Amino acid sequence: MPTANDPIRWVDRQGQQIGPETLDLVLQRVHAGQISPATLVWWEGAAEWVPLWQVEGVDLPAPPGAKAAPHPVAA
Repeated sequence: MPTANDPIRWVDRQGQQIGPETLDLVLQRVHAGQISPATLVWWEGAAEWVPLWQVEGVDLPAPPGAKAAPHPVAA
C-alpha cells in the first residue's frame, strides 16, 4: 500500500500516464472532482494498475456501478 507521500502514477481520461505525484495530491484531485475514485493507479511495488478506490488504506467510496474486489489491493 502506498503511503501519503509515496509517488504514484495515474491514468487520465485520454489514457495518458500522469505523475509521479504523491498519494495525498491524487486524493486531493479526487475530492476536488478532477479525477474519479475509479482512476487507475500504480506505485513502486504494485503488481498491477488498480482503481484508486480499491487500494488498501484509501478511504474512497466505490463509483456507481463498480464491483468491489474480493480483497483490497495492497503493495
